[in-house]
Amino acid sequence: MRMKKILSIILVIFIFGCENKYAYHPSEKEKLANTVIKKTAIEIEHELGLIPFGTGGQMMDQIKMLHLGFQSHNRLTIETGRELLIASVEKFASKVNANETIRPYLNNYPFGPKNIEIVIYIQREDGSHFSSEDLCVVSAKNGNLEYLRNDPSGPLFETVYSETYEEALKKLNR
Repeated sequence: MRMKKILSIILVIFIFGCENKYAYHPSEKEKLANTVIKKTAIEIEHELGLIPFGTGGQMMDQIKMLHLGFQSHNRLTIETGRELLIASVEKFASKVNANETIRPYLNNYPFGPKNIEIVIYIQREDGSHFSSEDLCVVSAKNGNLEYLRNDPSGPLFETVYSETYEEALKKLNR
């Protein structure tokens, strides 16, 4: 009899204890942002050959910034990095701006280069870096493009070159 009560109590605790009342449920804003992020990542992968690596955003109140991270297994120069970043930023901004249902949640419309963050990590397929002279990261953040390589004197990166989005666009259109 006593064993039956103990089993009953354990069963009740198990049944009601496993109910997760506090499970995370994304908001409509987050669902819309995730849909745009996913579609953009797939298109960039197919069109530019970059491998989706991570996502993120800044959307506590309104959607202020959306982020996509990629990997490239090809050596990139400043020029090829610039081309990939500009193409990725423009694709991402275009996808966000074309989605009418997300507009009420945007901090500003149209969404532009200052609202898009793209980071491309450059490494061989086995995860190792190319030479210390080669770029290892190119990024577009806050309307600026940066090109980085491993700092030979330490564990961090050193910025090889940086430019505004507008400067990069002019160089690309020459």
